Amino acid sequence: MPEFALRSWGNRPQVTEIMASDVRGMGVLEYLSAASQLRAAYYRDKAAQFREIAEAEPIGRLRDRLLHLAQQYDDVAAIVEAKRRR
Repeated sequence: MPEFALRSWGNRPQVTEIMASDVRGMGVLEYLSAASQLRAAYYRDKAAQFREIAEAEPIGRLRDRLLHLAQQYDDVAAIVEAKRRR
């Protein structure tokens, strides 16, 4: 499995892209699997970012909306992961 490029956002690394050098010699199925894994990680990272922002939000309605967005990103990540397993 290739290693993914990381970028820092706050105190956490963020998965951003598959480097071209990581996919050389990979077959189509391996590339698609790696791309799906990358998308799921991206959505999970976005969910974590929204949760982090929500922790600092003093206004309850905004905090709830941020947590709802985080849950939606987690749901999308779960869908991507489920499709990858098929």
